[in-house]
Amino acid sequence: MRKMIKTIVALGLLLALVMTAAVAFAAVQPIAGDNSLNFQYKAFHGGQTFRVYSGPGRHYWIGANGWAKALSDEEIYVAGQEGNFLLVQYGISKGVRVGYICIDDISGGASAKRLNFDYTTKTITRLCSFTDDPSSLNNPIGTLSAGDRVTYLSKYYNGLQWAYVESLIDGVPIRGFVPLDCVE
Repeated sequence: MRKMIKTIVALGLLLALVMTAAVAFAAVQPIAGDNSLNFQYKAFHGGQTFRVYSGPGRHYWIGANGWAKALSDEEIYVAGQEGNFLLVQYGISKGVRVGYICIDDISGGASAKRLNFDYTTKTITRLCSFTDDPSSLNNPIGTLSAGDRVTYLSKYYNGLQWAYVESLIDGVPIRGFVPLDCVE
């Protein structure tokens, strides 16, 4: 009897662990029918360095004080393609960066599914941080204030709920993330 109780408790704990993992996995998956960002690992030919722009064009803001670069020898995840640019996520020393690399800069070329963004105008509802690092709230690029207008592009779920938006910094277009509850 005691052995059976231990087995039932062990199975219950295993089931709880599996269910917790399933819930956590589901939280980072896009919701069917929406355009949530979903990054997938993509291998590139080694030895390449890619300049990273915040949007799909060389005129967009560049992180790391204009020095943002992704290395092909490190893990790069791709969400999709917009025009001649891939939306990527890659690791940096204090988190991740999300931005775009130009397909023309990739030896051997590359392609991905077409990104399907909303391109709707939304209003920021409260003061919030704006970041290119949706892995945490610790690497803000700046802030957006209540009443600011942004172009809403997509949602992103990674345990936190984000709105992927486009705005301007000193007249330069920039894309990044704000908490989803900051936009209406």
